Amino acid sequence: MNIPVYFQNCVAGFDQLAMIELGLDIVDAHILQWYLDFAGSGKMRMLRDSKGEIYSEAGHIYYWVNYQALINTFPIFGIGTTRAVTKRFSRYVDAGLMKKKTALTKNGLAVYYCATDSLVELKFSKHGEGAIGTKVPVENSSHRNQSSDGHKNQSSDALNNPPNNDSPDNHPQARKVSDDSKDDEKNTIQITEHVRHLFDSQGFPFGKSYIPMLRDMLLRQKIPPDEWTNYLDWCHTQCKEHEPKNLQGYFYSMSCKDDSARQFRTYMAEEKRKKEEEQSLLKAANAQIICPVCGTKHGKFDSLCPGCGLTASESLNQEAIAVKKAIEALEPSRKKEVEEELSKASQEAGMNVPKLLSMKKEIITRYLG
Repeated sequence: MNIPVYFQNCVAGFDQLAMIELGLDIVDAHILQWYLDFAGSGKMRMLRDSKGEIYSEAGHIYYWVNYQALINTFPIFGIGTTRAVTKRFSRYVDAGLMKKKTALTKNGLAVYYCATDSLVELKFSKHGEGAIGTKVPVENSSHRNQSSDGHKNQSSDALNNPPNNDSPDNHPQARKVSDDSKDDEKNTIQITEHVRHLFDSQGFPFGKSYIPMLRDMLLRQKIPPDEWTNYLDWCHTQCKEHEPKNLQGYFYSMSCKDDSARQFRTYMAEEKRKKEEEQSLLKAANAQIICPVCGTKHGKFDSLCPGCGLTASESLNQEAIAVKKAIEALEPSRKKEVEEELSKASQEAGMNVPKLLSMKKEIITRYLG
C-alpha cells in the first residue's frame, strides 16, 4: 500500500492502518463505536443465563444487536437491509474483534455479540490514540522535491510534507498525548489494583476490555480520576446490596454504565451536602456567647448560663434579663433567699405554668419591690 508522507493515525477513534489491514472501512469504524457506546450506556440488552443472571466469559458480556435499529440510527450509511448489517458483523467476528452467540427468545432467535480484547486494542492502542498525524518514511522519490541546486526542498504544506521543526514529536499536542498516555497508565494501575483488592483476587478478574471501557465512560461522565476508586467502592457496595449470584459479573456490568456514574455523582453531591451541614452544625454547636447578666462566656446552645443560671428562654426576654440582673446585685444572703424561694415555687407549681408565673411575680415583687 502506498502510504502518504503524512496521514491520520486515528479515524473515528480507531487505528486507521489496522482497520485497513483488517479490510474494514470508515462505516465499520462508526458501527464499532456505536456498539461500544451503546454497550457502555447500560441500555443495551445483555445475554442472561437460564437463572436470569448476566452471562459473561472472562468478564466479557454479550449484548443484543438489533440490526434494524442500527440501520435506522445511521441512514447516511445507505445500508438498506439487515442482511448487509449481518455481513459486517460476521466480518468483525472473522477478524477476531467480536464473539457471537444466539439465544432463543419469545420473539424468535436473537443474536448477541461481545467485544474481544482485540477490538479494545484497536480502539485504545497507543498508536490509535489522538488525532495527530504521523510522518511515514517513504522511499519513493516522487515524494521528495529536489531544488535546482540538488538539495532537498522541504514543502511548507503541513498536510503533505510538514517541515522537521513542525513534526508531531515537537508539536505541543503530541507532547500532550504523551502526558495523557502516562496518566492513562497510572490510572490503569490504580483501577487494576483496586479491583483486585475489592474481589480479593490474585489476578485481575476481568478481561482487557474492562479498564478502557470503564475509563472511557468515567471521562465521558466527567468523573475526575481522584474519585475513581471511590466510584468503584460505591459500585461494589451497591452490587453487594442486591446479593447477585454472580457478584463479579454484576459489578462488571454496573460499573461501566453511564447511569451508574450519574447516580454516583448524585450520591457524592448528597454526601458533600451532608458533610457541609454537619460541619455547619458542629461550628454552631461550638459557638460561644456572653451572658447578658453576669458576662460569663459559654456555649450558644447551653440550656442555662453556668455563671448565674439564666436560662436560654430567659436570655431572649429583656424583662427576665433585668430581673436576673437585679437579683445578682443583691447581697449574697438576700440573693440566696430569693433563689431558694424561686426554686421551691418551681417545685410546687410543677407543670402549672400560670401558677408558677404568679408565684414568681409575688416573690420578685416582695424582694425587689
